[in-house]
Amino acid sequence: MDVGLMHPMEMKPEIEAEFKAKQAAHESDPAHNSAPNGPDFSYQFFLPADEHTADKIKKKLDVDNPDKDNAALYTKKNADGAGSFRYDHVRIYDTARQSGNPNQPYKDIALAVHDPELEDKIASTNLGQTKKSSGSQGKAAYYYPIAQMLQLKPRRNQNLAQLGLAGKHADDEDEKLDAVDVVVTEPDEVEAARRAEHLAALGVDGIDDAGASNESVLGSGSSRL
Repeated sequence: MDVGLMHPMEMKPEIEAEFKAKQAAHESDPAHNSAPNGPDFSYQFFLPADEHTADKIKKKLDVDNPDKDNAALYTKKNADGAGSFRYDHVRIYDTARQSGNPNQPYKDIALAVHDPELEDKIASTNLGQTKKSSGSQGKAAYYYPIAQMLQLKPRRNQNLAQLGLAGKHADDEDEKLDAVDVVVTEPDEVEAARRAEHLAALGVDGIDDAGASNESVLGSGSSRL
């Protein structure tokens, strides 16, 4: 579950229209119309094909792993000879509730307590091996802004049918992907610029001790009809 992928589906025109109407109402009369949290997306959830793949993915994403760039970590070889990780579709989730305001990202925060020496000891005890932290983060309590919080609910087609709503999501079921092939790469210039812009909006000067990863996850999907 800790390496699962949640991918937003294409927004339906009626949902986009409703969201834009709420935005327009807020902009024209903010005193009587609160700012909308955001559109209610639906998401496809994917998990690694098996435990072996999940273990390899964790090693690939571990910035302290000296072998993280080894192509042999990939568990699937594509037609072009390149490696990837196979993720299988699990189910679709719909937005049940959302809160937070992207314009006030520090209203809610996540707190992480980091002690490199203690983490090394725990790793040594649990794994029976010595694992040294990269040292990019010192011993401290780190806080991270939470711009938005979502509560998701699994879609149950049987329940939708009972409520007469099955047709509402019929197109989603046709468009869902059965699997995706995932590749971990360095961010390109466009993505790096978007990250820098986002960090600047939060008052952070670049990616430093905040511990952000310099890796990107790229996926290509497949669907069986």
